[in-house]
Amino acid sequence: MNYDYLPYSANCKVGFTLNHERTRHIGLIFVIENILLVLLLSASLANAQSAKWFSLNFGKSAHSFSFKDDGTLLYSGKAFNYRIVVPDDNNKSFIPTEIWISSTNPSGQYAILEARNRYQDFGYCWLLDLRHLTVTDINHTHYGPARWVAWSPDGRYAILDDPEAQVLQRVKLSTGQVDDLQVTGYWGGMEGITPDNTRTAVEAKEEYEDIALQSFYWITGTLKFVVRVDVKKNDYKAEIDHSFFVEVDVKSGRSRQLK
Repeated sequence: MNYDYLPYSANCKVGFTLNHERTRHIGLIFVIENILLVLLLSASLANAQSAKWFSLNFGKSAHSFSFKDDGTLLYSGKAFNYRIVVPDDNNKSFIPTEIWISSTNPSGQYAILEARNRYQDFGYCWLLDLRHLTVTDINHTHYGPARWVAWSPDGRYAILDDPEAQVLQRVKLSTGQVDDLQVTGYWGGMEGITPDNTRTAVEAKEEYEDIALQSFYWITGTLKFVVRVDVKKNDYKAEIDHSFFVEVDVKSGRSRQLK
């Protein structure tokens, strides 16, 4: 249609119609963009909530779990293959009065259970397989991991933190195998951690290193994560002297300090 030959009123009407259509399309695009933004934010919140924990006391139930007085743990009314007991300093075992359970990995099959004896700040950890109702001991160091877990994006690994040993731990969910992912030099330095592939001199400097879990993030599209390490002089209560970032390849277990 040639709009130059239309009367003035018709041109105005056509122009109004075109502008109205353009405005409607722009408005529709704006609405779609906002919906996508909300979905992305919701996904981010869901991911942030994936590492949350809830507690369960004797004889109580929550989130489909039940914890009996004899240490039996049930999920959806069915018992796991192991009673939850923890050792104390006298090499005796007892049933904890309270346990903590993480939210599940991305596939919904696995969760982490933590329980503590009355003397320790850190707990004993088990891997819960909610599909097969099995409990696997994943305590790899003396004091056990803290109440923290990061699930790998592919749902195959869990990353745990052991503050006392100053290491992160990789748990292969299909087997329960636990390996240390060393990101500090607290226990005698690391091979291959620095950019030039040399050993760190942390121990010689009498420095204390703290893994800043709040800085942990996955590198998009990979099985690698980055975490910050804060270095303190002589005393873990001292002010932070300096920090550095470490990249860890979960599949190979290799770590490197970022420049």
